[in-house]
Amino acid sequence: MVQGLSINTNVGAMVALEQLNLTNKKLQSTQLRITTGLKVNGPKDDAATFQIATRLRGDIAGTKAVGGALANGDSTINVAISGGKAIANLLIEMKAKIVQANQAGLDTASRTALENDFTALRDQLETIVATAEFNSTNLIFQSASELKVLSTVDGSTISVSAQKMDTTTLTIQASTLAVNTGGFRCQYDDEGRCIEVNPCYEDDRTSPHDDCLSENQEHAWSSPIFLSH
Repeated sequence: MVQGLSINTNVGAMVALEQLNLTNKKLQSTQLRITTGLKVNGPKDDAATFQIATRLRGDIAGTKAVGGALANGDSTINVAISGGKAIANLLIEMKAKIVQANQAGLDTASRTALENDFTALRDQLETIVATAEFNSTNLIFQSASELKVLSTVDGSTISVSAQKMDTTTLTIQASTLAVNTGGFRCQYDDEGRCIEVNPCYEDDRTSPHDDCLSENQEHAWSSPIFLSH
């Protein structure tokens, strides 16, 4: 009967086993690097390099977070700017309606149409103000507050002031084109300066001169309502 050899006493087998274990270890390390894309995957690989790499990954994550905050702030501001431009265009149209209503001899139906257009433009302005928001932030709403945008990884912020553009802030929430039949008190230029005063209301009078009234005009001039610029 032949006695079998033990691996513990077989030098060749022990060397082969050691080489196999070393190959498997290198294979696992290589597969892990391929999977993660990292040369150092833990403190076992290289403790110092792993510590430095971890800190750098943290800095990169913080920088990305700041970039996201800046992008959100930029979008919020762009939405507010777009809303402001739309409101500016509406105010121009509203002024045009006021100027049209200043035309002498305008009939009641035309004045009513202008009044309806003016009111519709004002309602449209309120709709723009209410919907000009991004990420639940509105910089032109009546209750708008200052926007703070994260700008650095150490917590510094950029402050953006709100610009309220609602009808109440613009003092046009109750404006109408209701006028008297005798004309307007003042006509304004593009810079808001009075360039023509109704002669019946010179000297900043709140009621017309007596010589501007006739028997048929008395009622029409009794409670005049004037357009503001």
